[in-house]
Parts: sequence; structure tokens; C-alpha cells
Amino acid sequence: MRLDLRGTGRHRGVTGFAVGVVATMTIAGGGVALASIPSSSTAKFTGCVAKQGGALRVIDAQAGKKCKSSEKKITWSKGWTHRGAWASGTTYKPGDVVTQSGSSYVAKKRSTGVSPGSDASKWGLLAAAGATGATGATGATGPNGIVDVAYVSSEELVAAADPEEINTITCPFGKHVLGGGIRNDEEDLDVTESGPFDVDILEPDDIPDDGWRTTVDNTGGGATTVTTWAICATTTSIS
Repeated sequence: MRLDLRGTGRHRGVTGFAVGVVATMTIAGGGVALASIPSSSTAKFTGCVAKQGGALRVIDAQAGKKCKSSEKKITWSKGWTHRGAWASGTTYKPGDVVTQSGSSYVAKKRSTGVSPGSDASKWGLLAAAGATGATGATGATGPNGIVDVAYVSSEELVAAADPEEINTITCPFGKHVLGGGIRNDEEDLDVTESGPFDVDILEPDDIPDDGWRTTVDNTGGGATTVTTWAICATTTSIS
């Protein structure tokens, strides 16, 4: 006994074809053969293209159908189905795509509990995980290590017509001056000296340039206020 179920679709005025799923069961001597379009074993369509004219017809290759000598056989995938990370308890069928340990695989045959990469007959490798790169070299420690920086400043009132006014500031204990200067908006103020200054050669952590000193001449101006400032740090220089 042979049971043949076919589904087709037609549209007037439109050139084309519709592929229906064809299931054929042949019962002979107790044997049962199941066929379908696309193939249930490869998840592919099989078509025959006429060498003259290029007409295409789809055949049920799983049921043993073949192309004619006047046709060329072609196959194409029905598309893949992404199933996420592979799980041992899930049943996968041809066309299912899974990931495992950074690689991706496509199922070639129906399987359950067959780990991708362990059986090439059931899984095909799509993309292999990249190798772990070499560890980069450890960065070098800077020449200054950890530097603690502080800003210090001091205001000084300079009297009118003062020929010389000296203002000195010191860095906190353990810090040494890296730079400094003076701030004032009066044009008549003449800065005659501004630079590092060794505050006290007797202090325990003595290193030259522990402070900043400014000397101004205000002979031609009125009373004004100047601010002497300095940058201090736990190192004598920053390179």
C-alpha cells in the first residue's frame, strides 16, 4: 500500500511555484520510510534546474527522487535555528546551531546528549573559539612612585612706596617645593626676586628648596596685597 499526500499552491497571473511539504510513507514487508521537504535528515531542499530554459522543480530527495539527465541538481539550506548554549538534555535536529566553550556548531543529524565536537557525524563546526592571547608585560613603576602634592600660599600687604618687601612661605613637613610664584594685579609692583628657598638647613628632613620666596619693590605704587604661592610634593622633582 502506498499513501501519497501532496500540497501545492497556484496563483493566476503570477509565474512561480510554491513548495509544499510532502510526506510519503511506504509500507512494505513491515518497513516504514519517512520522507519530507525539506529533508528531515539534512534540513536541505533539493531542486532540479532544466539545462534548457532554467525551469526549477523541487523534488523529495529523501524519498529517493532524482533529477533527470536534462536537469542539474542543486541543494540549499532551509536556514539555521539558533538554540543558544548546548544542553545535554535537549534534542537537536539538523539545522540547529548551538554554542559551547566559545565555539559554534550546526547539527547535521538528530541527537540528544551528544556533545558538539565529540562526533563529527552529528555536529559540524561553524566557528572555533579563538586562543587565549599571551599575558602582556607588567607596566614599569614610575620613577617617582606615589607622590603627595600640596598647594600653599600666603598673602602679604605691601605698603605704598615700599622699596623692598620680602615674603617667604614654607612647604609642609616632608614636602619640598616644585615651583611657585606671585600674584598681584598692580602694574607698578616690581618683582625683583622669585624662586625656591631653603627655609631651615637644620630641619630633620632637610633638602634644599623647602619653600618659596618673593621680593617686590613697590616704590612707584600705592599699598597693595600680593600672594606668594608654591606647589609642594614628597619628591624634589617629577619627571
